[in-house]
Amino acid sequence: MDTIPWEEQAEQLLRCREGDGYMGLRPPARVDDEVAALLDHFALPAGASILDLGCGPGMYSARMGARGYAVTGVDIARPVIEHARAVATAAGLPCRYLTRSFLEMEFDGEFDAAFLTNSTINHLSEDALDELLRRVRRALRPGGLFACDLVVLPRDFHEQPPSESRTIFTLPRSPWSDRPHRWLERKLSFPAEGQRVVHHVIVPERGAPREFWSRFVMLERPAFSRRLARAGLDVEAWLDQDLRSPALPERELVWALARAR
Repeated sequence: MDTIPWEEQAEQLLRCREGDGYMGLRPPARVDDEVAALLDHFALPAGASILDLGCGPGMYSARMGARGYAVTGVDIARPVIEHARAVATAAGLPCRYLTRSFLEMEFDGEFDAAFLTNSTINHLSEDALDELLRRVRRALRPGGLFACDLVVLPRDFHEQPPSESRTIFTLPRSPWSDRPHRWLERKLSFPAEGQRVVHHVIVPERGAPREFWSRFVMLERPAFSRRLARAGLDVEAWLDQDLRSPALPERELVWALARAR
């Protein structure tokens, strides 16, 4: 079970602007490329409706809105939703933002496409993943495309021994804290179980350390394809992280494109 305080992190994230981006999120240039590639795959006319799941501060949805698409963003963290809404209003973008869990959304055939980024899929339990996919299918019109990035089991992963890596960052601020601190990130891999666990220890200059855990489930392409199919979504392509070329067998980070029946 994740113990990361997402609402608190979302609020702190907004204090961590780096130019046009945010510390801890994908850099703006990469977001630009991914938005362009997603829109190429969606192949929708201007004004079409797109659902941005777990939208955060609206980096993807704002760019799509600027290209004339009607984008709805949902996220459980109110601070980033309020920020994204303010940005869209100031720029006159055709975007709406809702503070809502994508596991509780009740859209019904409203969207021509939907997408989910940042490997969020890998943090969900099996039941939550199935629930999400059912709700995505319900939100899409027949023929609508769903795109998500995820980390999959690379070839021979199960044969590797358990491992641990550690990285220590010394930072003036980060999504963990707005004061100087050290951040120890331990990544524990358990190949036989197909899981990774990340342990975060935040040590401020003053005050007590805090620690958080997150669980990361490695998925298999065939099994994930079957889950999508059970929800009424048929895989059309597995793509590399650039969203342009086919995903090679040894790749861990890939994109799945699936079409609603």
